[in-house]
Amino acid sequence: MLEGDGSTEIIKNLYPNTKMVPLGQNASFTQIYHEVASKRADVTISSKPDMDDFIKNNPGKLKLIMDQPVKIYPTAFQILPGSLQVKNALDTAILEMQLDGTIEKILKQYATGPHDYYLVEKPYKIIPITE
Repeated sequence: MLEGDGSTEIIKNLYPNTKMVPLGQNASFTQIYHEVASKRADVTISSKPDMDDFIKNNPGKLKLIMDQPVKIYPTAFQILPGSLQVKNALDTAILEMQLDGTIEKILKQYATGPHDYYLVEKPYKIIPITE
């Protein structure tokens, strides 16, 4: 795990008896995967898109387990404090992109498999009107 990475909190909360092998913040995900591949660590938590290049360049070195996500986090943007108008504009633009399918179209361009990205359901339901 990388020090300060989101996986650190996942491991602490979901697997409290785990002995962690922290790598410095200057380390890369590739280094983490090498630690597991060389058996200096048993497992790591990562997103599939982050692992794709390593798996492609090191076939058979790691086994990807994807029965279900360990944890799902929303994407977040950092803005300056007090930028409520900017936040509202971003929220509106992102919601419009979710509703019209733009987010899904963009992610499909980068996805290499069905477990790369998890999209939220559209926040509406069409109710058929009967006479």
